[in-house]
Amino acid sequence: MARLSFEGLRFSMHRDFVKVFLYKIFEFSLDSRELKAIGEFSVGEDFIEFPKDKEDTVRRKVMFLLGKKINGLNNSLTGNPTTYIHQNSGIPLVGNISFGIVDRGTSLLEIKPVTSCPLNCIYCSIGEGKQSKMHDFVIEREYLVKELEPIVEYKGIKDVEVHIGCQGEPLLYSQLTELVSDISKIKNVSVISMDTNGVLLTSEKVDELIDAGMNQFNISLNSPDQGIADKMAGTNYPVENVIKICEHIAKKKTRLVIAPVYLPGINDSELPKLVEMGKRLGATMGIQNFLEYSHGRRPVGQLSWEEFYARLAELETKLKTKLKLYPEDFNIRPAKSLPKPFKLGDTLKGEILCPGRYRNEAIVALKDRSITVITAKVSGTVNFRIVRTKHNIYLGKSL
Repeated sequence: MARLSFEGLRFSMHRDFVKVFLYKIFEFSLDSRELKAIGEFSVGEDFIEFPKDKEDTVRRKVMFLLGKKINGLNNSLTGNPTTYIHQNSGIPLVGNISFGIVDRGTSLLEIKPVTSCPLNCIYCSIGEGKQSKMHDFVIEREYLVKELEPIVEYKGIKDVEVHIGCQGEPLLYSQLTELVSDISKIKNVSVISMDTNGVLLTSEKVDELIDAGMNQFNISLNSPDQGIADKMAGTNYPVENVIKICEHIAKKKTRLVIAPVYLPGINDSELPKLVEMGKRLGATMGIQNFLEYSHGRRPVGQLSWEEFYARLAELETKLKTKLKLYPEDFNIRPAKSLPKPFKLGDTLKGEILCPGRYRNEAIVALKDRSITVITAKVSGTVNFRIVRTKHNIYLGKSL
């Protein structure tokens, strides 16, 4: 008998196919006829069983079939096509703003294991959410940890912060707790933090993450008023529950950052309420300036940084609370940057590995870096010129 189980995969039997879920929200299908060609089979939630076959032979055939079909991966929340980035995918984890590992030359490393979000925030800088029409990515946990460890060592300091800051909601990554636990075991990691909208958090999940090693939660709560919170989220937002979660976190030995996005004319009246709540809970207030981005939503105009800080100064005086925050408030300071293998203007040629995040984008890999290339091509090779290298995030334009 061969009973096969796979890390991160779950199965559901249907009439003519088996639906396969990767990290819970990503899915693809296996045709029952292709499985029957291997042997008679049955399916459980976490296994496929071939009663009459030997495991070594069957596993090789099933792995081949899974590898072929996973290219048809989709996000079950949005229907968006998705690329699974794993150790054999050939896609490096440094070089892309949407996924992987970002080193901005400080003591903080950003990691991005997943894209997608259950909200439709009207201010989202990347246009993410349930109504988005983009290409998604999800990274194999073991691959992310394997690539992160030598980068932490390379930084050459003893107190690296690893910040989980996804293009979307990190709690959609079903192995988040395991990921945090793995990161906590990496030498010289002293802080593990996370940006979250809080809608998927429960008290039990908070405790689980803290036990795994999470020691800072940045909650993007924009208003204690239900109507305003719903408007800003672009959908129903569980204000009461998120406030309860903030109260629960505040009782723990971990840092709580309440991080609303300031939208002038929409949540002006809510900021003092949030500041008072933060004072009551002993939280850090991290009010964010709304910024306009090329792929983002724009419900209001962007304030200049001068005007934004002037408004924070007014609130600081009125509420007697520190609101202007700087990197040193989070012990973030300069640290050795990863080397850049490319410079602006370099002309290169690469094989397209998968689509990029947005239309007319493709991902290529050269010198252990992922490069997003603006091109109408969807396969084959592409010639391009490098037009961005900042923070080892690479963008090319096809020639």
